[in-house]
Amino acid sequence: YADPSSTPPWQIGMRGWCTRYGDVGALLTSANNEYVILNSGDEVTLSFDGTNLPLLPPGWVRELFFYSVGWDKDMDHNIRAGETVEPLPQLGMDDQAYGVNDAPTAPELAPWNAEYNTRFVPSDRFLNEPNGPRP
Repeated sequence: YADPSSTPPWQIGMRGWCTRYGDVGALLTSANNEYVILNSGDEVTLSFDGTNLPLLPPGWVRELFFYSVGWDKDMDHNIRAGETVEPLPQLGMDDQAYGVNDAPTAPELAPWNAEYNTRFVPSDRFLNEPNGPRP
């Protein structure tokens, strides 16, 4: 955050439908197949109300841990379907066979897709930035 840039050092990104901007808290409350789909440069900011946490004895320090259930996909040329957001991973899938025999998105996920995954990200979006990609 100390030295932000409006353009990344890369020229292409993963193409596909990603989670819309805005409140995604409802997608972060349990481990299921309704998750936040982020793309290059995206972030999620998490916060919680800690006013009801018990007071600590003098000299004690509280440490918090964030437990995440999710996947990380990049555009490495050794990654199957690395240039696209889809196919989407699902809980319980064989992550070693990802992209080989991918099942279509389950019908019960249609409402999640329709409500949250409404932001299409083109692969050339960074080429179209006003300043172009960084040299």
